[in-house]
Amino acid sequence: SLQEEPGPAPSQAEVCSTLRMGVYKYGAITPAEAERDIARLREAGYNAILTEGQRYLFVDTPEHPPLPDVLFGTLPFAENVRRTKVVVDACHKLGLKAYLHLTMAAAPDTFAAEHPDWMALSLKDGKPTPIWGLRWACLNNQDFLQAYYPRLETLIRESGTDGLMVD
Repeated sequence: SLQEEPGPAPSQAEVCSTLRMGVYKYGAITPAEAERDIARLREAGYNAILTEGQRYLFVDTPEHPPLPDVLFGTLPFAENVRRTKVVVDACHKLGLKAYLHLTMAAAPDTFAAEHPDWMALSLKDGKPTPIWGLRWACLNNQDFLQAYYPRLETLIRESGTDGLMVD
């Protein structure tokens, strides 16, 4: 029942050997909403979530077109970090692990326009080519990596996540 206090958090090894993970989509969520949703997942037998919907770390403004694979708006980075912490805190309070799904190289149009020299190039024509409606940063570009890793470190440190799935 919702009144029961969860026991101690399981270890990573325990979670992996008994994993029952659900995907959890969120946007601008409150702590009460997150706790309500996570409690339902816990009651259904889940012990972990994989976040969805907030996987792009280079969105810096709410005034951007929706990204093609997200059903609702991707939050600007600072808000993404705050809302992800809300979800992670709810998971930990209720005894679940929280893993973040990130898409490392996806570049929203505004970011791609600001950094055209950071984009991956097609072997066919040597130009950045949209795939799934997104441009893609080159993972070998040191400037991109020097911009990405501090954001990733901030997200991990401030959200308290248990792990990542990065594609």
